[in-house]
Amino acid sequence: MNINQILEHFFEKMTEISLHQRSVGESAKSECEKFNDYSKILSENENFRTTGFSSHNMFYKTAISGEFKFYGRRKLTIDKHKEYVVLHLNKQYQWLLAEAYENFENFLKLSYASAGMSDHNFWHASDFGDISLNQISEKNWEWYAARADKKKNSPKSILTQFRNKFSEELTSVEQTNTLGIDLNFSITLIEKLRHQIVHTSGVVKNRSDFLRDVFDTCGMYNNGHPKKENVDFIGQFFGENEYKDTILLLDHYSNHSDLTLSQSRFNLLTNILISYADLIAEKLKTHQANKNRAECIT
Repeated sequence: MNINQILEHFFEKMTEISLHQRSVGESAKSECEKFNDYSKILSENENFRTTGFSSHNMFYKTAISGEFKFYGRRKLTIDKHKEYVVLHLNKQYQWLLAEAYENFENFLKLSYASAGMSDHNFWHASDFGDISLNQISEKNWEWYAARADKKKNSPKSILTQFRNKFSEELTSVEQTNTLGIDLNFSITLIEKLRHQIVHTSGVVKNRSDFLRDVFDTCGMYNNGHPKKENVDFIGQFFGENEYKDTILLLDHYSNHSDLTLSQSRFNLLTNILISYADLIAEKLKTHQANKNRAECIT
């Protein structure tokens, strides 16, 4: 599989994720509009908004007797229904971001496999495992893909090797680009967000520890004084008040004069993944083309 095929496969997966994100967003919008309509109908009786709009009883079946036992009840107002819709939407966005990052990780591994197969010197000797030199040329794509998938400390180790091989060409774009954000830092942030989503349901127990973990990992802690713009960048992906420790991926709305502008937090992060994958692919295509030209000359 060449790098063009790998990138195309990555794009296809990201397209599916984007379509799911748009679909659940539209469904949530429709649900909220439905509750707004109910609210207007019941506006003449405010008791419905404060005492309840729907009642929910919870039961479970016991393992021994098989009888059903009551374990909880919720009486929901219209406003509470809308809150649950929004919370559920955010949860769906979280898991879609986790899927997007895992797709990005897979792209990196396949790209690394392509790099090693086309240029054996691209890999560390340890990447090949216990194998003789004359056996390497006999290995097929599936073997390279499996070895890349098992590479120790990936994807960090893979990104490190890409940076080593592409030198300043890659690191300079990571730091200065049209996205206006350090790509090494932002990719690390997405990785850490994904970890919290998968392992702690998207809730960060200690924001200070989370910030330090992000900046330590990407080498930008600066003795406890990370750049304010990077701290602020992270801050936009958390809620407020009772949700201040919850990863927030819903659209952000701001008012300017008579206009209400929206920014998609989810799209901002997935765009970083896509742009970085495209950057890696372009650098690898150039590297492989140069190697092919050199082999033709010799």
